[in-house]
Amino acid sequence: VRRRILIEGLCLAAAGTLLGTLLAIVYTRIVLEGLTTWWAPVLDSPILRVHVGPGSLVVGALATMLLVALVIAWTIRRVSRVPIPRLLAGQVGSGAATRGRIRSGIVAATALTLALVLLIASFVVGMESAPGLFFGVGAALVVAGIMGFSSWSQNPRRSSEIGVKAVVPRLAARNCARNLGRSLLSVTLVASASFVLVSVSASRKRHDHDPGSRQTGTGGFTLVGESEVPLPEPIAPTSPSQERAAELFSLRLLPGDDASCLNLYQPDKPRVVGVPEAFIERGGFTFRHLMSPAENPWELLHQTFDDGAIPAIGDYNSVRWILHSGLGQDVLVDDDHGGQARLRLVGLLDTSIFQSELLISEEAFLHQFPDHPGFAFFLGSPPLDQLDSATQELESALSSYGLDVGSALSRLQDFQAVENMYLTTFEVLGGLGLLLGTVGLGIVLWRNTLERRGELATLRAFGYRRSTLAWMVVAENALLLLAGLVIGSLAGLIAVAPHLIAGGIEVPWTSLALILMAVFAVGLVSSVGAVLGSLRIPLLPALKAD
Repeated sequence: VRRRILIEGLCLAAAGTLLGTLLAIVYTRIVLEGLTTWWAPVLDSPILRVHVGPGSLVVGALATMLLVALVIAWTIRRVSRVPIPRLLAGQVGSGAATRGRIRSGIVAATALTLALVLLIASFVVGMESAPGLFFGVGAALVVAGIMGFSSWSQNPRRSSEIGVKAVVPRLAARNCARNLGRSLLSVTLVASASFVLVSVSASRKRHDHDPGSRQTGTGGFTLVGESEVPLPEPIAPTSPSQERAAELFSLRLLPGDDASCLNLYQPDKPRVVGVPEAFIERGGFTFRHLMSPAENPWELLHQTFDDGAIPAIGDYNSVRWILHSGLGQDVLVDDDHGGQARLRLVGLLDTSIFQSELLISEEAFLHQFPDHPGFAFFLGSPPLDQLDSATQELESALSSYGLDVGSALSRLQDFQAVENMYLTTFEVLGGLGLLLGTVGLGIVLWRNTLERRGELATLRAFGYRRSTLAWMVVAENALLLLAGLVIGSLAGLIAVAPHLIAGGIEVPWTSLALILMAVFAVGLVSSVGAVLGSLRIPLLPALKAD
């Protein structure tokens, strides 16, 4: 009997795996179509194509089949231990409700304690320093919520005292524990998907910027420029743009690969910028990590190391996710002496306009790269209302050098737009998971209603109207759906609490609420459809079968 049921389950799993594999390819094509069309101006890379590797498809399908086989085998093993009279009566549970309720409460308390410990740790060390803390907090909170719901459902007194005097909602709450495994499955699907959706939506960067403050991603600069041909001399303060540019810095630039998120390829040789002493003394920008405390972190570029490494500063996002390096680590760059310069990261900027470059002192730049004289990178701070005129003036005066000048804030927002674009793809994935959760909830409801047709027929025989029974089953489904949405949403918001408190992110509360409300509405509509179909059962045959 076990073997027969296992084979039946594997046949269904094989059909589902094949369909899921095909849908995965379609989903990937839709995402890449968005990257190459809707978001092409942001990404500036229209050459993305779907690469379907047979090996990856086979591995994914086999992994899915193996997981399904293990779950089916484990379920069959549990059911086979139930006494035959209980199986004949349609009861597959162990019947130890009190023990299960206590066990669920213990698991919920343990998971909640673990989530609290991880949340405190994320405030201490910084969630972005240890991304695993985010997933740990979220997973622990989801488990705590689901187990708490399980404990509440198995307590008849608490599940019936839901603050509503009506009989129908009370019956719906009691029926959640009728087949607890399916109820928890539905809650888990919706909670997991809503957790991903809420946490990703709450991670979007905010574009707020104070042009007068130096402690921002632009460092107080409003103008950034780059020339195709290096200038032999820095732009002097006595240039025609003096009235419009209170500060104008000329920096040296070693050409190389873009190390920002705008580049989809792995950079082999990152760009290096040599900053003058006046820039170091000016300071500015916000640092996320420093090798050693300093009143002016830019002075760390004057450090000397016994092994000859050159102190460097980079942007945190680029260093960590593009260069795959970190604070105190070395980045190797080919120098002009036939060797390699070791750039040791002594500071990491927090979301700055320097996501494409690594910065070293001008003295170290001239020593390591003497074959690249001149100045090709420029920063200025004219007032925003005079930015266009200052840009035209500089580009006109230095047109022979191919100078291209733009807004520093626009440069920073381009970087953040790419990050938010990737978050959007995860939101789509979370929405897909949420849709699957609601569909799964409808399927579970359909099966529960079919298995309870004898009970429903008995209630109708005692005078309950068909509409009353439909409302009871829909209320049960709504309770499961609402529990999943609340558990996942609260877990997502609490998990990103360090980001919310630190600021710098923008939560789209309105759109997020509308999405969750739409999911709830879709779940209710699917529930109504399932109920209306299953309640069209003749009264007498159902009573006789029971």
